[in-house]
Amino acid sequence: VSGGEEYTDVDISMSHDRTHSVSGRVALPKHGHKFAVTIVSIDQPALRVTSTTTAPDGTFSIDGVPSGAYHLLVSGPVVNMGSEGAILDAQPLFGRGLLEVAGQNVDGLTISVDEGRSVSLSLRVASPGPTTSCGPRGSVTLAPLEDWGAALAQRVDVEFAAGRILAHLAPGPYQATVAEPNNVCLGGHTVTTTFDPQQASSMSSVALQIIPAGSIRGQINTDAKRA
Repeated sequence: VSGGEEYTDVDISMSHDRTHSVSGRVALPKHGHKFAVTIVSIDQPALRVTSTTTAPDGTFSIDGVPSGAYHLLVSGPVVNMGSEGAILDAQPLFGRGLLEVAGQNVDGLTISVDEGRSVSLSLRVASPGPTTSCGPRGSVTLAPLEDWGAALAQRVDVEFAAGRILAHLAPGPYQATVAEPNNVCLGGHTVTTTFDPQQASSMSSVALQIIPAGSIRGQINTDAKRA
């Protein structure tokens, strides 16, 4: 609204849709472990609708869920809580399922959990020539594209020649971003790709292709005669 303008007859509609509860059980590998249970919208999986943690027997109950289609994401064991969500054990387990809330409570869900997925991550230089201008390694940030309610983002160093195997990843889409290996290689840019370890029956391979920045070299001649 700009200065001096006036708007009338502006109506605002308020939704009075009921919310519902979702309850069930995570099939715990060991009694007493706590797991994070998170609900995200299928259309906007990066935005958490709500989350909770399981009781010692694996049961959970979540209130206030509007009607809609969701992913139910489970991760654990939870060892602590941080600013980004649950902090998981060094050997995390994951589970997921589709959730349809259609005007009534959803009860009796059972979610199984399994080991995380692994990927082989490598860096490749697109242009011919030695890779020394890019240094021996690059720093890669991995971040899930779904909000699992847990601190799953990580930053790792990856060797150009050897690559690196990354384990314990959640079964869902990730974004991998390689930052500036040094002041020469990318010229201040970043290289990003997405991958989903859930889609592969065995360990998948992910390659980030780097196009090194060019350079201009020359000499400034200050001895030229003035006109």
